[in-house]
Amino acid sequence: MQLSLEKVEMTTLSTRLHLMAKGNPEDVNQLQYDIVDDQDHEVSLLIGNSRRRGNNGYDDLYADYLVDPLNPEVRSFTIKPYFPVFEDESAQTGLYKLDANGNMLKTYVKELEMKVRIPQN
Repeated sequence: MQLSLEKVEMTTLSTRLHLMAKGNPEDVNQLQYDIVDDQDHEVSLLIGNSRRRGNNGYDDLYADYLVDPLNPEVRSFTIKPYFPVFEDESAQTGLYKLDANGNMLKTYVKELEMKVRIPQN
């Protein structure tokens, strides 16, 4: 599996991320992302969509995510890809498994993690 950040657009109202994941269709379909700034604040997803393009049995998944704007003092953010854990751990769909606080359990893919530096004026 491969993951690339194609484009970042930052405004005072939002941050837009264009991501492309390549690999096995079952894997790229399940991949989700947490965005964390360099001050260890998780950036909330406002809206997102994705579209697929087939290629010899593999799929490219183009994702377009709109997240909250980053604090002007932030110098970088990290994209942390993960797979959600399902209640039935052998399933590819269904109810998510939750921790004691009601948060979804996640299996992070450290090899695909990206730190993005923000150019300063």
